[in-house]
Amino acid sequence: MEMERVETADEVVERRTIVTALPLKRPARERLAALLDARVLDVRAPCAHADLVLTPACSPQLIAALGEKYDGARVVVELDDWEFDIELSGPVKRILRSGAAAYVLADSLDELAAKLGAARPEAGSASID
Repeated sequence: MEMERVETADEVVERRTIVTALPLKRPARERLAALLDARVLDVRAPCAHADLVLTPACSPQLIAALGEKYDGARVVVELDDWEFDIELSGPVKRILRSGAAAYVLADSLDELAAKLGAARPEAGSASID
């Protein structure tokens, strides 16, 4: 006979904590929390530890300050969501909307070459010499 396991009050399921410096209203934070199965808090809420900090494109000083406050956890986000009336386009989205086919980040020529080499032209298409 198999016994059913009963959780005690001491057994708490740990969820990721995401702090958002994005100007998100409560319904948007709640939706994100549900989608990620995480706690999503506004940056102004008290929080001792964050697994992720979401911030819009901002100054390097602000990103560094968030990194110090939340022990290095941070992600820069460019987000548009018409359902929640969010328009936080940054430089990358503006570049892509202006017609660029891609945006590549590389920390060295070796890394750039590796990323560009992975995107080979199809047979029969023109190549750049």
